[in-house]
Amino acid sequence: MNMVLNAYSNDSVKSSLVELLKLRGDADRLGKVSLERFYQEVENSGAGYGAKHLRKMIDGVRPLKPAAVEAMAAVLDVQPDHFIEYRVWRTQRIIEDNPELVDRIYDLLVAQAGAEQDLGKA
Repeated sequence: MNMVLNAYSNDSVKSSLVELLKLRGDADRLGKVSLERFYQEVENSGAGYGAKHLRKMIDGVRPLKPAAVEAMAAVLDVQPDHFIEYRVWRTQRIIEDNPELVDRIYDLLVAQAGAEQDLGKA
C-alpha cells in the first residue's frame, strides 16, 4: 500500500493515527494496526500519558488534551497540527487570546463556507 502523508488530516484523531501507523509500517499482513501498541509506545516515551488514559481520550471517554496530541505527534514524527482536533483547539485559543480577530476570522469562515456550499449546489 502506497500512502502519502498530507500536512493536515481532516479525519478524526483515531483515524489519523491508524493511517499514520500504516505509513510507518506498523500494519500487520492484513493491514490492521494495534493502537494499544502505539499507546504503550507513547507511554514508554516518557510523555506523561499512560496507555489506558490515551485510549480513553482517543475513544472519546475523556477529553482529548492538546499535550496528549503533542506527545503522540512526537512519537510519530509529525507536527501536532496534523490532527484536526489540535488545529481546532489552537484556533479557539487564538480567538480567545485575540478577540479583535473574531470579526475577521468569522467573515473569512462564513465566506469560505458559503463559497463551498455554492459549489456543491452547481
